[in-house]
Amino acid sequence: MVPKVATDLLLSGAAAKQSSIQYHAEATWDHHTVLTNNIEYIVNDVKALMPIQ
Repeated sequence: MVPKVATDLLLSGAAAKQSSIQYHAEATWDHHTVLTNNIEYIVNDVKALMPIQ
């Protein structure tokens, strides 16, 4: 689990960058469910940061 203070810090930084990150405090989520439920957004972010040349 990630400490709440760390999550709050990451969220405040993302919000400042106008990210689409959504914070849901649910005990049933872990790194695997976060990744699998957000893979489309992750791929799109990587594509935006690393366009094919």
